[in-house]
Formats: sequence, structure tokens, C-alpha cells
Amino acid sequence: MMGASGVSAPVLTSGEELREYLLGVVPLAPRSQAGSAAETALLRSLVDIRTAAPAVAVLPPPTWSDPDLRFFVRPEVARRLQDAALALPSDLRLGFWEGLRPVSVQQALWDTALAFLETQHPELSRVERELILERYVARPDSTPPHSTGCAVDIAPVDAFGRALGPTDAWGRLASEALAAALRKAGVFNYEPEWWHWSYGDDEWARANDCAPLSFEETLQFDGPGGGI
Repeated sequence: MMGASGVSAPVLTSGEELREYLLGVVPLAPRSQAGSAAETALLRSLVDIRTAAPAVAVLPPPTWSDPDLRFFVRPEVARRLQDAALALPSDLRLGFWEGLRPVSVQQALWDTALAFLETQHPELSRVERELILERYVARPDSTPPHSTGCAVDIAPVDAFGRALGPTDAWGRLASEALAAALRKAGVFNYEPEWWHWSYGDDEWARANDCAPLSFEETLQFDGPGGGI
């Protein structure tokens, strides 16, 4: 990857490397009891994946996820996940980690990952580090897809309830089966992160060579309480 100055810059080995690091260092602060006006407005346009897509298997949350809000997604996303889940072979299920993510949590992920890159590559400028990071973490000031209910983090789940990834032969087969079902349902993957799929956002639009969808509700969501 080239930095802003055109100088070749080192990159992370993979999005999974960064995700594993963040899972170990980004806990979520306790959620406030009272939701903000922005939260209330956005949630009116979303649905709970547990009831809207009952064929989807719930996985343990990432450390940073809000225990309740993570289940909320756009109705269009829920319908497509349900279709994909029903299309899978009998020995696989569609496992769900996270949908809605407050912007405050996205900010914490961005800040923590940026600090990590600074320790790994102090020779780079902040601009260069941000250019590397934005490949893996959406900028919190750019309407992150997770903060609109358009994006989900998911994985194939085997008959024993284990989340699989494309790290071995069986995991690759399972991931390919899930990917085929999701694409047929109209949900598309962000290539650097095998677990990240979306509908209606910029990445979805690029995959379909069209404009992002325009939703009725305000998409920005500043999250409950003071964040992390």
C-alpha cells in the first residue's frame, strides 16, 4: 500500500490480525439506561435479528459490542440473512456476531487500532497510518456501515455450534458455501474481512456498480452514554 507521500508503507498482515488484537483490548463500558434521541429514532427503522431471522444462529458478542444493540439490523438485511441461512446445507448455519454498532464504539475501535499502528510503525506519519487503517476499520466520521444497521459480522457455524473461518480446508468449504448463499440473497462481502457483509452501503454499491441506497431515517448514531 502506498502512503499519501507515495512512499511504500508496510501494512497489517490481515484484517483478522487486527480484529484479534482489538478483541483482546477493547472492552465496552457499561451501557447507560436511557437511550439518546438519535438511538430511539434509528432503532425505529431497525429489526431484531433474533425474531426477524430466526434461522440465524446467535454467536457470542465481540468484547466491544453492546449486548442488546448488536442484534439490530435493517429489515432488508434481516430478510436476506434469513434467506441465506435457509439455503445452507443441513450441517451448516449462519452465525451472527454483530450488526448495529454505536459510532462511539466505532471511534474507540479506530483510536485503539491507530495507537496500535503507531507502536508498530512509528516511522510512518499519522496520515499514512490512517490510510492503512481505513482499509480495515471504517472511519467513525464517515457514517460507518455498522452504525446504520446495513452491515453485519457473521460466520459459518458447524453442527457442534463452532464458528468457522477460512483457515483450514473445512472452514474454507463452509465459508464458500455461506458466501454463495449470501451473494444469492443479495448481500455482499468486504474483501479484506471475510466476516463482514452488507446491504445498501458503499461497499455493496461498488459490488453492484450502483449508487448506495438512500434510507429514510437519519443514519448517524452517536450511541448511548459515554462510549468506551
